[in-house]
Amino acid sequence: MNGLQQLAVLVSIVVIVIGILAVRRLVFARMALRSISRRKKHSVIVVCGLLIATAMISGSLVAGDTLDYIITRDIMTSTEEVDVVVSALNETGEAAYFNQSLVLAMRENVSAGALPHIDEVSGAIRETLAVKNMRTGLTFARAGLFGVEVGNTVNPLLGPDGAQVALEDFTDGMTVINSRLADEILAQPGDMILGITEIDPPSPSRCP
Repeated sequence: MNGLQQLAVLVSIVVIVIGILAVRRLVFARMALRSISRRKKHSVIVVCGLLIATAMISGSLVAGDTLDYIITRDIMTSTEEVDVVVSALNETGEAAYFNQSLVLAMRENVSAGALPHIDEVSGAIRETLAVKNMRTGLTFARAGLFGVEVGNTVNPLLGPDGAQVALEDFTDGMTVINSRLADEILAQPGDMILGITEIDPPSPSRCP
């Protein structure tokens, strides 16, 4: 139930309660109706204030539901068939790497049927780094690095035409960039791309 539905239920409950009170206490209901007819200006001001307040509350609920939908859609689009992401944190609360043996152990459990609700497990690396095209000298400060296990990915790698790309065709020293990053640094097939992180020294790789 979203925010608007909750508001509709709340308004319905309030109207029902007011109706029950009006039926049980007719004298107070008649006094209220006479007050409305005698003080029309005040009644109009009160009604307008209630309308404005209701519009503001409804607008905030609509904005909240819209943001929830956008965030959910972005997450579903970025992860596609991935339902759960497991990551590790260091002592300072920052993202850290864990040993690949954990991935292999979980994959063995899935194959043995010990985890019936999990279909597949795949290890991956996610980092934010600066990249530089060695040919053009152009840089991009916050590129996303995503490293996958060749031949064991949950989501397929798609080319610009939408066709699936075979990861087995790539060798060490090759990297794949999307069209947005390629436009930012004017990259072409065969260009040397330099990745710069805060921890490791710069490591160049070639676009296939």
